[in-house]
Amino acid sequence: MVPLPPIRDDLETRPADDGTLVIEDPITGHRTHLGPQSAAVWRARAAGADSPLALCAAASELAPGVVRERLMQIRDALLLDDARFRAQRGLFGRAEAPMVDRILLDPDLRHRCVRCGSSCLGVDIGPISDRTLDAVRDHRLWAGTPDAESAAETVQRRITEQGPVRVFTHVDGACVMLRGGDRCAVHAAAGEAAKPAGCRQFPYTFTATPAGVAVGLQFECRSLIESAAAGRAEPVSERAAALRRIVADGAAVSRLPDPVTVGPGLFVPAARYLKWWAAVARVERLAEAVPSAIALVEARAAELGPEPAWLEPGAWPGPPSPPPDIAALRDALPSQIMGACAWLTRDAAGRRDLVEQEQAELVRKALLVQTGAVRLPPTVFTPTGGADPWRVALRGALADHRVVLGIDLLQGLGRLQVWLALGRAVARLRAAQVSRRPVRAQDAIDGLLVAHRILRTGVVDQTLRACHAAVRAALPGLPPGPGPHWLGVPAPGLSAGGRVGVS
Repeated sequence: MVPLPPIRDDLETRPADDGTLVIEDPITGHRTHLGPQSAAVWRARAAGADSPLALCAAASELAPGVVRERLMQIRDALLLDDARFRAQRGLFGRAEAPMVDRILLDPDLRHRCVRCGSSCLGVDIGPISDRTLDAVRDHRLWAGTPDAESAAETVQRRITEQGPVRVFTHVDGACVMLRGGDRCAVHAAAGEAAKPAGCRQFPYTFTATPAGVAVGLQFECRSLIESAAAGRAEPVSERAAALRRIVADGAAVSRLPDPVTVGPGLFVPAARYLKWWAAVARVERLAEAVPSAIALVEARAAELGPEPAWLEPGAWPGPPSPPPDIAALRDALPSQIMGACAWLTRDAAGRRDLVEQEQAELVRKALLVQTGAVRLPPTVFTPTGGADPWRVALRGALADHRVVLGIDLLQGLGRLQVWLALGRAVARLRAAQVSRRPVRAQDAIDGLLVAHRILRTGVVDQTLRACHAAVRAALPGLPPGPGPHWLGVPAPGLSAGGRVGVS
């Protein structure tokens, strides 16, 4: 009988309303949500099932292969008192304080707002500070606004993950402060410093690291070609100084985790990750960054030693699960995203959100194009003299370390590949819809923007998290065949065509 490692005794466990479990870890600071299957395995192990045979008997509603896979995922979350946890626990609680008075700005990511007004449409503008609201009151900017007789009536409250915040109201789908000529009334009357912090920051993203605040770009600006051209006319030192003031005024700043998760259950010090990042931050294609990322993950796995005996398939009852197949996982992912988009389309229709409904349907159709299920007339990307949208998108995503924020490195790079490929498919589809062979730069911007918005919606994001092994398999350049250990455990039924749930 092969013994199973125990659950750590320093964890705080609390049940959720739906019968799942939330685990709070005082060592790593992580909060782990266990879905129904993982929760069943957790409860069985906590009740004393200390061998593969006993655990499968206690969680008899699950197939033995599923029990093994779920326990492996619990192990990868460092929730078991085993060699992997003990070898890595010393990495936690030793993070260097981030440096927030230095701006790390890639010169290619300079941006200067060209005041097109498109980013002020269809979104909640906020949070609204007292300074901004004072400007609305002092300059009587509420005057002429429908149903507003004071500055206070130009804002409303929204509940966010950070709590209640004030946002500007809308008029015909636009921010109430967007006035004639697509100009911001607050900016015109009181200057840029009086605008909401989110508006001053947009579309920049900030991540605090020990070396300084890394600056990236979120792909939500439709005028990125024009704004990048305007940004190149500004010296890097001046743009960095302006961004430093925005950070000092309370901009939204993420923090690079330390240690950084590079693969399932694999952690490295932030300094080691940053050494990898420095070598790839200015690559031209994502495929150039993948081999060194895999090498980093495999080196870390080798340092932690061989897998324990209880993870061997032969230690578990029933036929062993076949190793994950890269080609099968890669082929299965588009159908999962399409299923999520179909759900989102119906939900948006029920909410009468025509824009999100159309965007979700456009992404679903683009996936048919991407997989070759639907053929389009030949298209060709037509470059312009300005910034290359694909290059800016790649650099902007790598620059702020979003590939490791709340996700492991290989999964983050896989998501980046999914976004870039889907953005290309949407761009091709948009050109084909108007019988145009050239795919223009604006098609690329629109394709990347639509793909970005849909991939971060709740249902699609949860689908990608559930399909994490398939997302890693989407990394460019991986050969077909059995997948390596760092793919992680595929969700049950991923390749069978059914929708994958959270487990």
